[in-house]
Amino acid sequence: MAEKNDNYGSKNGSRPGYYGSKNNNYNRNNNRKGNGNKGSRGTKNKTEKVNPYTFIPFSKRLVRRNIEEYLNDNKEKLISGRIDCVLKTKSPLAIPDKIKNKNDEHKSYYFYEVGGIPIIPGSSIRGCMRNIFETVTESCVSKIDEGKLTDGKNTSATRNKKMKSIMGKHSVCVRKENVCSTCALFGLTGERAMGSRVRFTDAVMELGKPLEEMTHKNITLKELASPQVSAVKLYTKKPDDSAKSWSYGYYTDAEKNKHFFEVNAEFLNGRKYYWHHKFDINGSKRVKRNKRNATMDLIKENAEFRYSVFFDGITEEELNKLLWAISLGDNDNEIYCQKIGHGKPLGLGSVNNRVEKVIVKKKSYDLNSDYVEWNVSEIKDRISSIEEKLDSKSVLELKKITNLNAKKGELVSY
Repeated sequence: MAEKNDNYGSKNGSRPGYYGSKNNNYNRNNNRKGNGNKGSRGTKNKTEKVNPYTFIPFSKRLVRRNIEEYLNDNKEKLISGRIDCVLKTKSPLAIPDKIKNKNDEHKSYYFYEVGGIPIIPGSSIRGCMRNIFETVTESCVSKIDEGKLTDGKNTSATRNKKMKSIMGKHSVCVRKENVCSTCALFGLTGERAMGSRVRFTDAVMELGKPLEEMTHKNITLKELASPQVSAVKLYTKKPDDSAKSWSYGYYTDAEKNKHFFEVNAEFLNGRKYYWHHKFDINGSKRVKRNKRNATMDLIKENAEFRYSVFFDGITEEELNKLLWAISLGDNDNEIYCQKIGHGKPLGLGSVNNRVEKVIVKKKSYDLNSDYVEWNVSEIKDRISSIEEKLDSKSVLELKKITNLNAKKGELVSY
């Protein structure tokens, strides 16, 4: 499953996950949506809690081609260069680094830093951008849990199928002769690895004021657990209208008859994304410390980090799609934001990314070629024009989810 590196102490942050419930407002305490939450003495309905995550369905189609087809087998059409970006925190950010108290059961972490300056590892940003690129370009699902699938009570393996076989055409690409557009750009791992044509640098924080004024020190977070694909009702669709309970490969009706069905990607509910919502910094003061949660230093909102993305031998279409993924289609405003780092379900890690500069080498294959800098207007036009070549349904859903105000006024609770 995804979010494995969202555990305490991860330097690389984490990526959004991939499997989820169709019932986006699922109430974990009541196990159903819209029950009213009425009190025993006729009090008004309480505000319905909203799960901190939702899902974007997998695309209906997935195109794979030989890597040479993406490159047009013509070096003169390929470009190289650099994208300079600014990342701005829109909620407190947690990137845990060194442990402050190694001998205590309850762990405390510094914010990740190099030479006393807060840093966001390039791998965290890359993972986030790759997931967005996958979502809008009808690409494979590159992170899959290959472990056993268990029922909702975590009792026993049901079909013992690997997630790869369930994902079918959406399973991760494995060879360069047959790759989706994301793997063609970001590369492949494994026995038949293929190098990436993009490289993300670490993001370095701009110290506009003393670091102490830009940091929340020693904030204790609520307990967090990694998502479990075994939580069937949270991570899958209802297989049949008559199903009262179900697992991977079978469901039970009202008469307790067991029915079997074939599990595939349609049974899962897509790529997992987290809603943006306000982190309760004051409420964190009431969180009791134990060995299952952790205390961290957080960078406050409105802090700015700078990083670059180097690209080598890519097509203009690939570059434009990458610009879209970084800016989420809007390079002028700060309304659309990604999630990175630790504690995303709690409201941490909302960040806005803006493309500040694009420098392109005229001829990718010529070491002596001149560089050309695109102006702001050209960057904006390229981001806008490429959207028609993206998966329109995924773009629409992604913009709903990444809108900073999408859940404003609602009670988002982990």
